[in-house]
Amino acid sequence: MRRRRSLLWVSTPPATAIILAGAVAKGAFQAGVLEVVAARAPRIARIVATSAGALNGAVLAVGVRFGRLAVAAEVITRTWLEHATWQQLLRPSLAALRRGGLSSSAGVGEAVEAAMTQVVPAVRDPDVPLADVHLQMVTAALQGKPSARGPRAAAGDTTFEHVVEFAGASLDTAAGRAAVVHAASASAAFPGLFAPVELPPVGPCLDGGAVDNTPVSYALESLDVGRVVVVTDNPQRRAHDPALRGWAVIGRTIDIVINERLFRDLAFAHRVNAKLAELDALTRGWGLSDDQRAALADTLGWRPIELIQVRPERSLEGSPFAALADRRLRAEYIAEGRRAAERAFAALP
Repeated sequence: MRRRRSLLWVSTPPATAIILAGAVAKGAFQAGVLEVVAARAPRIARIVATSAGALNGAVLAVGVRFGRLAVAAEVITRTWLEHATWQQLLRPSLAALRRGGLSSSAGVGEAVEAAMTQVVPAVRDPDVPLADVHLQMVTAALQGKPSARGPRAAAGDTTFEHVVEFAGASLDTAAGRAAVVHAASASAAFPGLFAPVELPPVGPCLDGGAVDNTPVSYALESLDVGRVVVVTDNPQRRAHDPALRGWAVIGRTIDIVINERLFRDLAFAHRVNAKLAELDALTRGWGLSDDQRAALADTLGWRPIELIQVRPERSLEGSPFAALADRRLRAEYIAEGRRAAERAFAALP
């Protein structure tokens, strides 16, 4: 686990963005992490998630919105332990097969909806204000779409990355939460296993891990957060494997394609923090005030980001699907998530 911190020009506790990566059944690792996050009760302003992370993120967002973060973490853990099984999640059918998958996403959606229902209070306490949380879930749009002009691409370029966004108020009604469940199911529709999920206006969508498995960049571009917590089951350092051959080469290639973008996004954030430190030293030599330094950094498009990576020390046991048939393995992933989060947060105030 590695952590880089910058507190330049930050005088109040920063709002937090939680990044939840795709991990299939290893998404149970995130449940243990979120238990530790809930105990610290940070001010979560943004949740950005992909695939299994989107399923966790949907439930987490409800907990943040209604001031029931600890309840949400508990429900996420219980859902992974008791309901994340082949029998409960898969609904094989000829209709799904004709649409390109073994199963529909109905079982996945029902599990997420049930979890969200447990988190929403039966009677809301008027003394507990509704939190302003923003939820973003990444999907892969099979037909592609024209990109908007911005830091990612010129306007009109075709992209297959589609982000479904929900403001906190979307979580206040049953209809709004149903839309969140539908988008989360699309983000987690693993190719071949689940049929594509229709999402207007882009049409059929599949697992967001195909385009951005750890969507850190959305939080880095956001102006409403100063701390980014990245949660992924991908360890920071991989053991050297001199005997890598055959199918293992294919598996490693897929791993490279999925996770190299995470490396680039984190490297970008570290470079910005380093530039800010250099700018801070330079402008102090010029005798500029804190406000003047902050204005200069804003003009350059730089802002301090505190990065906290929560990752296992080594690769989690089993394949991405193994834990769907093994409760013991899911429990171990959850326990490893707790341990990883405790390590990552140990030095924080």
